[in-house]
Amino acid sequence: AWVSYPAYRSKNKRVNTFQERLQGCFKFSMNGKSPPLGAPELVALETYSYWMAQGAPTGTRLIGAGYPKLAKPAQGWDYARGESVYRAHCALCHGADGQGRRVDAKPWFPP
Repeated sequence: AWVSYPAYRSKNKRVNTFQERLQGCFKFSMNGKSPPLGAPELVALETYSYWMAQGAPTGTRLIGAGYPKLAKPAQGWDYARGESVYRAHCALCHGADGQGRRVDAKPWFPP
């Protein structure tokens, strides 16, 4: 992802730096508090991402990036079936409500 930033994000309607994108991961994906820009956690994550991106092409979509377009299910959309799949394959880690699991009031496994 590092090679894709800075980039415009429709979520906040502006061009974001990679650190700003990481802040969004803390806030929106992990339901947590974002470290401030320049915080050691963000610098470490950005540095690691930069290292991982060595040799990656810029200006092109990387293989495996994004989400594939899914075909409509043969049986159609069904919330009850989706709930059953979630309970069987997702709830163990993500919890019944999707908010993750806690042990002693602390996050044990993130959503």
